[in-house]
Amino acid sequence: MMKLLDWIHEDKMNYSYLSSNKNAVHILEYHLDKVNWARLSLNPNAIHILEQHLDKVNWENLSLNSNACHILEQHLDKVNWDYSAIDLIELYYDEDDICWTTLSSTNINEMDTLRFYIEKVDWLKIWQNPSIFKYDYKYMKETIDVFK
Repeated sequence: MMKLLDWIHEDKMNYSYLSSNKNAVHILEYHLDKVNWARLSLNPNAIHILEQHLDKVNWENLSLNSNACHILEQHLDKVNWDYSAIDLIELYYDEDDICWTTLSSTNINEMDTLRFYIEKVDWLKIWQNPSIFKYDYKYMKETIDVFK
């Protein structure tokens, strides 16, 4: 189990922001009345809580949650297809109906899918997607080796 760092004061806890923290689920479970459900819907470690409170789920945010596919499959009418996990898109949605502009700019988990559908990529909007970068491990190693 995780615990707060010693210098973090519980009396200053902000449950709204804490709701999106994947390491805080064990705290949020005991303070559901203070949870920000929109943020919790994005939290990949809060699926078990969201399953028990579907009436409070933010479906647009849940559509972005890569761990929520099994919930979304049971509620296809509530899925935001512009943001949803590509596994669902490929199973339940026609590729011609996907908003590739949105998928190109915001979906940080689906770069392999965008590469597969490269002809559909919005080449202007993709520059907004933080996943267009990868770590340059060779450069990092060379930089570290200088200090050895």
